[in-house]
Amino acid sequence: MIVQVTVLVVLMTVSTVKAQDTLRIKSLKQVDVCSGEISWLMSLSLGTINFSDSLESFDISIGYDRTVIRPSAVLKEGTLSAQMSNGPILNVIVPNEMRVYGFNIARSVAGSLPLFAVAGEFIGDCNAESKLTLPFEPDFNGEFKRKFMVRRYDSITAINKRIPQANSGCEFFDEAAVIKETDTATSTRLRLKNLSEGSLGKYKVVFQLESLSDTSLMRIDSLFAVGCRIDSVSTTSAAAVVYVSEPTRDEPEITVVVKRRAMESSGRVRMSAALLDETPCGCSLPTLKDTVEISIDRPNVNVSTSADDDACTISLRSGEVQGVCVHSGMKTLALQDLMGRVVQQIETDSYLVVMSTSNMSSGMYFVTLNCNERHAAKLIAK
Repeated sequence: MIVQVTVLVVLMTVSTVKAQDTLRIKSLKQVDVCSGEISWLMSLSLGTINFSDSLESFDISIGYDRTVIRPSAVLKEGTLSAQMSNGPILNVIVPNEMRVYGFNIARSVAGSLPLFAVAGEFIGDCNAESKLTLPFEPDFNGEFKRKFMVRRYDSITAINKRIPQANSGCEFFDEAAVIKETDTATSTRLRLKNLSEGSLGKYKVVFQLESLSDTSLMRIDSLFAVGCRIDSVSTTSAAAVVYVSEPTRDEPEITVVVKRRAMESSGRVRMSAALLDETPCGCSLPTLKDTVEISIDRPNVNVSTSADDDACTISLRSGEVQGVCVHSGMKTLALQDLMGRVVQQIETDSYLVVMSTSNMSSGMYFVTLNCNERHAAKLIAK
């Protein structure tokens, strides 16, 4: 008996679609206008080229901005063009266009290297950009089998990597400033040192009150400049930011006026200052900073009796208490803490009684001056 077996064979065709290769114009070097090395380098690549692709010649025009970059040489070393007998050749006769072409007679070229590279000089500033484009369809030999439907273009741009300058920045004229007993304000001057050359300089100066006792004791009231222009000023409770430009002298100055918040206040505050060079495309990074200590002397406070033409008077001054009594006889000047304990006491028959408070701890005290049984003055001192 003959058995016939029929087998159904299903043949499935798997379709593999190969992704289109990418034509890429790539910037290979970052231009730093502050380094002095302002050359740039770009390449054109086609992905991996096989011998079977039959690449034998090319003629490619790349668009660029001639106010920003200047092509100077086409490079073949390390590229597929090194396999060609002729080229690559660079032609920049047409404005804003660099034309690169080359060919090989003997055989096709292959590999994964860029097709060619172009070098040149960056002639723009750090904000300039030269977009690289293909104004015309690239021309290859007729037998070249690859189609490049995907195109990616870089731009050639520059940065300004600022260089630290140890002697550039800001410096106060004095190490300390004082708001005296009867004054409401003081001023201190800041010099701006070794700014970037040129009249287009733009700078940011930051002032900050830093606590030594209490930053609320004083505030930055006003600022004015000599040798440069103030563009804007912004202030907070303990800081100020000043934008200046167009320096007209070697070391411009900024004067800062600091006011006490209340006549009763006293203490110390440190003010710091820092300079930032915000000149467009500037290459300087100022590092010189400075501080000044501002102190408020204890204000002059007077308390007197209402009888006998101010017969009994207490004056609270910086570091001392003064008592004056017009009556003859013994006077007693006493300083007590809040618990009623006598901290200091002086008895004298002199017209003026002086008690030093410079070595006392900060706090609240009662000051009493007794001239006689009928005349006395009291003061609460902080």
